[in-house]
Amino acid sequence: MSLKEIPSGIKNLVSLKSLSLTENLLNNIPEEICNLVRLEYLGLGWNKLIILPKCLERLNQLTELHIFDNPLDHETKIFLKKLEEKREGLIMYLDSP
Repeated sequence: MSLKEIPSGIKNLVSLKSLSLTENLLNNIPEEICNLVRLEYLGLGWNKLIILPKCLERLNQLTELHIFDNPLDHETKIFLKKLEEKREGLIMYLDSP
């Protein structure tokens, strides 16, 4: 079974270090994801995401972000490229523009 949305209770998992949401039907990532301040890995590949919350830049522990195979809009791709350039040590897997 595939997720179509992330449960709101996700905001309470503040000690979570790894979250894989790959191969679902997600078209939205809620701002609450940014409460996961200890997150080191976030897998969002193979979904239906067009935009991402800008608060992702506040996840200072994040070292790996998988976001490939999503129909991201141009603005979101630019945001992600800037985030990758700004954050030393962040490994991002993103489709080519």
